[in-house]
Amino acid sequence: MSDASSPTGVCVRKRDGRVEPFNRGKLLACLVRVLHEAGHVDPPAAAEGLVETTFRHLEQAELPGPVPAPRMRELVEAVLSQLGHGTAAELLRRHAQVREHQRRQVHVAAFRRRRGRYVQRRWSKSAVVHTLRTEHGLGDPAARWLATSIETAVLRSGIRLVTTGLVRELIASELLTWGLNPALHAVASPRRPAPSQEPRRAIQPE
Repeated sequence: MSDASSPTGVCVRKRDGRVEPFNRGKLLACLVRVLHEAGHVDPPAAAEGLVETTFRHLEQAELPGPVPAPRMRELVEAVLSQLGHGTAAELLRRHAQVREHQRRQVHVAAFRRRRGRYVQRRWSKSAVVHTLRTEHGLGDPAARWLATSIETAVLRSGIRLVTTGLVRELIASELLTWGLNPALHAVASPRRPAPSQEPRRAIQPE
């Protein structure tokens, strides 16, 4: 399993409507985590087999289009249960429920100069992906990977209301962590706000 993504055309439709190739590496990491939490003796080896089984199911189904992300999760849960990993399947389900609940609890506040006040929006990982792609020139896979790390940091912090300034700092921190200079990787744009202004796209709802 050398490739992180599917080479055969199986795709997943994300919550924001984007379509991306079935990512073996991402699913593998997810399964290793829940199998470890479930007490499996060899999570990496078991996860490899489960990824292959899931991929075979997808190929044999001959789906007419991208698989919705919730349906993909249900398929993975079914594969886990059918192969005797019921505890891991339940953990996967709980993780998804908790993360979705946490997302609904978090809002982002941006200061609007014209209105003279802060405006709040629901947290949106897709907006962070958009910022990483358009303002920092990252490709979609890298932007999604970093956005997931940023979202995890926000959700684990327990903060219910974050500012766009904090989101901007988290983006810069994540870029620096991976050896990328936020200033050097910023994409010039005639409409980009001045440094003192809040980036609007970082808080747009999905």
